[in-house]
Amino acid sequence: MLIGHLGTRRLNGKNLGTALKINSLVKSSPLLVAPLLGPFAVIVVGFLFASNFFSVGNFANLSRQIGFLSVVALGQMVVLLIKGIDLSVGALMTLAMVFVARNARETEVDPRLLITGALFVGVVVGLVNAYLVLGRNIPPFVATLSMYLLLNGIISIWTKGVPSGEVPQILKQLGATKVGILPIPTAIGLGLTICLAVLLSRTIFGSWIYATGQNSEAAKIAGIPTGLVTILAYVICSVCAVIGGLLLSGYIGYVDRYLGQGWELDSIAAAIVGGTAFAGGRGGAFRTLAGVFTIAGISNVILLTGADRWLRFVSTGFVIILSMVLQSDRIKFAKNII
Repeated sequence: MLIGHLGTRRLNGKNLGTALKINSLVKSSPLLVAPLLGPFAVIVVGFLFASNFFSVGNFANLSRQIGFLSVVALGQMVVLLIKGIDLSVGALMTLAMVFVARNARETEVDPRLLITGALFVGVVVGLVNAYLVLGRNIPPFVATLSMYLLLNGIISIWTKGVPSGEVPQILKQLGATKVGILPIPTAIGLGLTICLAVLLSRTIFGSWIYATGQNSEAAKIAGIPTGLVTILAYVICSVCAVIGGLLLSGYIGYVDRYLGQGWELDSIAAAIVGGTAFAGGRGGAFRTLAGVFTIAGISNVILLTGADRWLRFVSTGFVIILSMVLQSDRIKFAKNII
């Protein structure tokens, strides 16, 4: 809330009314629709330079990419909202794939139980990340980077660096089939977007998340259980990473240690491009989905045009910088008016 930027200024009735009006004005500012500029730019560039961008086959591929990334990015968004970050999601995606595929090949356990077990692993990883951040006061970047290295080490020891295991048929069906015109991963991503949008905007827990990200100390004084909010945020992020990894393995049809590589950066990029503040407290599910479309669309257009794959990193970096500049300008605008 912009009122929080008033610091120690005393608010009388007139000042409070003015602050609330300014807060409403800035919330409706065009800067808030900036995340929509990314998808618009992708569509325009695709139309101009990729002749088959609007083909049915490419629509299916792009929507499926959006589905995979949206699940992971939405979880990352929740952690960013509380002023955290999770660098372990890519490694956790791979671990979930390996866990299910290896056990499916080596045991006769029902694949549904293996999927449940993978989700449990995600919960445990989320709890450990939250413990490191809360219980040991380790910065989120360091805590989750350590978890990333730990999980990658476990994966390397387990797989010895080669593709291993057998993806269960149930995951292959989830990864490759459609619901109407939408691939199942896309439908899941859209469903998760709607659920998180409702959670953040219509529930008390959603207001707790925003309050914790904006000012955790003030939130504590107000009686908000910031510790519980942090724990649940990291658990949600880890579970989303597991779901994204399992859907991806179902579509690819095999598992190796590299499938989750880079997803932590893509998920962070998508959330930030979608307007989620790196400093916490601002962001939304549908805007994150717009960021996902931008990041996935950049990769898709570059692939279709046959451009150098390194251009993807340059383009993504530029879009992130532009998003951060727009966020910074919005904050300065609010402060200067007040």
